Amino acid sequence: MSGSTPGPAPWLGIQIRHLAALEAVAEEGSFNRAARRLGYTQSAISQQVAALEKIVGERLVVRPERSNPVAPTPAGAIVLDEAREILARLRAAHDEVSALRAGSKHVVRVGIFHGVGNLIAGALVEHFPLDDARVQLRLVHAAADADLIAPLTRGELDLAFVTFPLEPGPLAGEELLREEFHVVAAPGDELARKAALDLTDLDRRPIVCLRRCRATSAVLARLATQEIRPEIVYRSDDGGMLAGLVRARVTAALLPALSVEADAHDLVVRSFDPPQLHRRIGVAWRREQPPAGTAAEFLEVVRAALGRRRSLDVAS
Repeated sequence: MSGSTPGPAPWLGIQIRHLAALEAVAEEGSFNRAARRLGYTQSAISQQVAALEKIVGERLVVRPERSNPVAPTPAGAIVLDEAREILARLRAAHDEVSALRAGSKHVVRVGIFHGVGNLIAGALVEHFPLDDARVQLRLVHAAADADLIAPLTRGELDLAFVTFPLEPGPLAGEELLREEFHVVAAPGDELARKAALDLTDLDRRPIVCLRRCRATSAVLARLATQEIRPEIVYRSDDGGMLAGLVRARVTAALLPALSVEADAHDLVVRSFDPPQLHRRIGVAWRREQPPAGTAAEFLEVVRAALGRRRSLDVAS
């Protein structure tokens, strides 16, 4: 299908439904599942992708053989990246118009991961009352910040709480809070009997920890560079499950302070002396679209709320 490039004029024939079909096929890995997702027939999805390929002049997806999923070609990946940006802006416009129809003038979509809400809920309600027709805050909750990076990059979120540092790429942000990692243990555990811990106390020690927390993975990698290797017996995004295992005296947990506050505040919490393991939290946005208007106002509110707690340490 490749050939000489005729110029961009034929691309003006690309329709939004062509891009939506490509996105759905790539994400679902199947023409059939993409059709169910968009409410079309499978043949209609195939026709839309074929029409897009004809306009672009390149094969955009690799059709499956046997049970292999549909996958984008290199050219398809390029078109898909841009398609997601276009579709994200269209969805944002839909949200804005829907909010306007409902009497609200602006929607701010914010990604938030487990534990952060405890710190900012009061400030948000004070500055953005739930019945305020001027603005609608739409909080998108995730178990881990890793689940917010892709939606933010695609433009499906205006802002998102993430852990720092950010990877080089399309996102920028501001670090707002640094929290310590703690060991959480049941009363009577040998770690609970110590007033403070050294990192070497974790070596070969069975522990549980968060599964997709990027800061937890960084902490474990740092420990490994110091030849300290805890025995990870279980990882989960459910902080309550991890705390439950500790309560059952199965193991101890290595958790950041927000998770301790949310799920394990009733257990014995021990910190490291000196503190050496941290999770850095802040707000990120797309570099090409820095916070403005209500999004900037939201950032100011959060900056003030977290500024009162630049560091977070819950150990007693």
